[in-house]
Amino acid sequence: MSLLKLASVFLADEDNRKAISNVFDSGIKLLKGDQDQDGDGDFDEDDALILFKEAQMLVSVWGHSALSDGVIGEEEEDAVSFLFEDVILKEILTTETIRLLNTSRKEVKNILFEQFENPISLKQISKYARDMELEEVFYEHAWCICGYDEIITDDEREFLDYFADALELNRFDKRKIERK
Repeated sequence: MSLLKLASVFLADEDNRKAISNVFDSGIKLLKGDQDQDGDGDFDEDDALILFKEAQMLVSVWGHSALSDGVIGEEEEDAVSFLFEDVILKEILTTETIRLLNTSRKEVKNILFEQFENPISLKQISKYARDMELEEVFYEHAWCICGYDEIITDDEREFLDYFADALELNRFDKRKIERK
């Protein structure tokens, strides 16, 4: 399925668009927060590096989620490509952020696509999420990628349960996220 077709199917379904949009919007607000990530009063290279690290972690969550059933399907790959543009490059790693990283948008995309294909370990992701209080955001993203095709396989369910445990989410928070 082409990205254009995926986008049109995605945008044509009002309920899907609202649900996914709400999940990603609330999560991105937590991830991005104030651009001054290190609290020193200005948006500088240190802040850009923090946002880049967050993007790497998020893309790794997507990679693990897409691979959880053993294969990155074309639909999952298309969804992640769409999310790269809509979430990572428009909301987290803005033009200003990329400029502060002293690199190009193309190079950032290449690094993050590589990160998607070779994700950071779940142990590191989970620790980072707990340290940054992003457990629910990361689980929401994992749930959305696994459920993008509207089917949660046994392997995906096993992955989601393992990831929720690693994030130290209680069963009530986990169920709340899954109902969104």
